Amino acid sequence: MGSKSNRSRRYTEEFKRDEVALVRSSGKTVTEVARQLGVSAEGLRNWVKQDEIDRGQGAPGELTTAASRGAYGVPRIHAGLCRLGHCVNPAVGE
Repeated sequence: MGSKSNRSRRYTEEFKRDEVALVRSSGKTVTEVARQLGVSAEGLRNWVKQDEIDRGQGAPGELTTAASRGAYGVPRIHAGLCRLGHCVNPAVGE
């Protein structure tokens, strides 16, 4: 069996930015850079794609990092407020 772990690893935003910049500047493929860094090629490919979206080069309708955080953060905040008894009906602002 291989030595690959099934556990997900978390990387900082700074690490991701640096690795995307390396892909862009090295002239190497995403797979080559991923092997060199010891990260998954699929994960690195996703970071590169998200960077393109954040730069305005994505397909119409794709969410930027900032927009996706906002889209997912609001329902979580709303649910937390409801658990505390401070539910707000977003449709009417009450």
